[in-house]
Amino acid sequence: MVELNREEMSLPFLFEQSRKIHQAASDSSSIRDTVRKVCEQLKKCEEMIGKLGLFSANETKDEISTTKLKYLLVPYYLGELTEKITEEDRIQVLKASQAKLKIARFKRQKAAESKLFEIRERKERRGRSTRAATLSTPVEAGEEDVEDDDGEEERESMADNHLIGTL
Repeated sequence: MVELNREEMSLPFLFEQSRKIHQAASDSSSIRDTVRKVCEQLKKCEEMIGKLGLFSANETKDEISTTKLKYLLVPYYLGELTEKITEEDRIQVLKASQAKLKIARFKRQKAAESKLFEIRERKERRGRSTRAATLSTPVEAGEEDVEDDDGEEERESMADNHLIGTL
């Protein structure tokens, strides 16, 4: 692995390097120093994400660039690896890990709620449009009603939201 100054590393490079080491750390428990190093890198990733303003509180999931989606995993990776650090003050380590995992869970829940809201808005607009069209045109014999295709998507989103809430 090439040793670069952390200040000179780009966000994509830091993230990929951290992700690879996270995978290796998940497979082995004897690499405590490597885990600490990755935690430092992931904290640096968090700082850079904040400084760059990659994610906004009022931004929906559809507005997030596909190339930036992977950076939503930074709190998750940091939480997972923080659990693997073996310190004398284990309670403090576990509290830090839980905080990072809670942040990741909150972000997933917010995305699910945003999707559900979007589906409901679309359904409401379609209903208003259908009612307006019904009022303005006469009904012909044998004409079928337009079926709602958001029902399944809405149920899935509500199930995801419920599942996240139970975690």
